[in-house]
Amino acid sequence: MLDMSEYRLGIEELDRDHAELIGLIQRLDAAIRMEQGHEVQTEAIDTLVAYVDRHFGAESRLMSDYGFPSDQTEIHEAEHARLLNRVKRWQHERQTPGRRRRLTFDIAAFLNAWVYHHVAGSDVTLASFLRSKGMT
Repeated sequence: MLDMSEYRLGIEELDRDHAELIGLIQRLDAAIRMEQGHEVQTEAIDTLVAYVDRHFGAESRLMSDYGFPSDQTEIHEAEHARLLNRVKRWQHERQTPGRRRRLTFDIAAFLNAWVYHHVAGSDVTLASFLRSKGMT
């Protein structure tokens, strides 16, 4: 289970967004553990996807506004695109009833691992850069 205290970057906007993202992932995890129905799990996934898309747009805006190096921006945004593409593909595949349960577990596990690696890597680099430009 993700713990927000491990993901604080010292940039208020990013920390707030990451807390919300982690909360949504925990909501999906809870829906799976409590074996809530397909509709509840689908709503949790749909909400997560919409939130992630918005959050990635905010990060892209910060990178552009503060002049984050273009090579690092490309790498960072490619990580975002890979996540969204994978989860959206799984989201579509979940429409097949026999695959729902397995794909729901896969989505939750993937998101937990992705957040851990992305925030601990790419977002730490971005936050350090933003702090060097005076953002808090």
